[in-house]
Amino acid sequence: MLMLKRLPRKSFYFAMLKIMRILVTGLACSGKSTYAHIIAEEINIDVDHLDLLIWKPNWQKTNNKDYFESLKKLLQRSDWIIEGFSPQFMKQQVEAAEIVVFMYASHLRITLNWLKRLWKYRSTNRPDMPVGNQEHFTVSYLKWLWKYSSKDLLSEVTKLAADKEVFIIRTRADRLLLIKQLLG
Repeated sequence: MLMLKRLPRKSFYFAMLKIMRILVTGLACSGKSTYAHIIAEEINIDVDHLDLLIWKPNWQKTNNKDYFESLKKLLQRSDWIIEGFSPQFMKQQVEAAEIVVFMYASHLRITLNWLKRLWKYRSTNRPDMPVGNQEHFTVSYLKWLWKYSSKDLLSEVTKLAADKEVFIIRTRADRLLLIKQLLG
């Protein structure tokens, strides 16, 4: 597990040229989608959003069998950036990834991000969600946001990723540093 220390530029850059499977995970509203798109632009790989696999239009959840089959196909590709939080299938995602980026965020931060997202997409769909799944305020979703903690999820992810590079992103400065390291 790396706490985002400075790495030798050239060795990391050349290693990144070979790394093509990146998982960006963390709690809901921790900034995964935004950061995955930043990485994707820099290394020219498309982002796949787990929410597009989990949800059907009008907030109908995909059954686990269909979701797992779709996820399996995605994980078998030679290159990908997957962003999302899917605790029941975290093991498969981490095992298939070459690098795991964990977006560490406090409950306050994810709540503020959610409120910001509610405002931004108040009359439209998020680009990483199926049509018909507009954001709206519900107490049940707020409770769900607080159900998990970054500390507990990070602990689970690092156990699963014992032999992988795990980058923990806590601040905007960490985000910039990782991008600089990716680019060399």
